[in-house]
Amino acid sequence: SSESRSVPCVVMETCVLPCSSDGGDIDVIRWLKTEENFMVHAFQYGTDQLKKQAESFRGRTSLFPEQISRGNASLQLSHVKVSDQGSYLCQTFTSNSGAKTWVHLRVKGEHTEENTLRRRTH
Repeated sequence: SSESRSVPCVVMETCVLPCSSDGGDIDVIRWLKTEENFMVHAFQYGTDQLKKQAESFRGRTSLFPEQISRGNASLQLSHVKVSDQGSYLCQTFTSNSGAKTWVHLRVKGEHTEENTLRRRTH
């Protein structure tokens, strides 16, 4: 099954990108940023697998480990940047099925780079 949703977020805040599996206990979770094909977060064998994580997401992503067995694959993204805006794909695999969820992250905020530059020049 696949679905799509849009999530608004503010720069520098923490945002949750929702994803869940009807199948209950999840074996594998993969979060990708689709435009750049960045690996955002991966979970397998009961633990985070971050070797291939894109540099720009280092230290800013987490899942909800105690809820994964109940089908929650949502991603928490902290210190959100303007460059985080875009489309994300959540892939979940259980022992008997797989599912895809697309999440579009819309980032708005005071701290856009243009504003910072404008302030600096005056």
